[in-house]
Amino acid sequence: VKDGVIHGETTKEVPTKGNTFLIYKNAKPGDFDLRFTFRCNATNNSGCQYRSTQLENQSNKWVMKGYQHELRNERKMPNVAGFIYDEKGG
Repeated sequence: VKDGVIHGETTKEVPTKGNTFLIYKNAKPGDFDLRFTFRCNATNNSGCQYRSTQLENQSNKWVMKGYQHELRNERKMPNVAGFIYDEKGG
């Protein structure tokens, strides 16, 4: 958390090993509305996983499988702010 905001960034100096996710698993949440704001730059690629499961026995313990609301604005991809994506889907 940086200035009251969840902040994550990968760089050449601090790379990640594949996709990583913040995982809430202390309790089963009830009904709720999820609202958030985001900023895009020319290389954004992020999202919010939901109704997903954590995959075990991965080289990266923060791997999820399930639905994701994708947030991206990459120049090499379609210039859309968001779409539904099936992370690790079949």
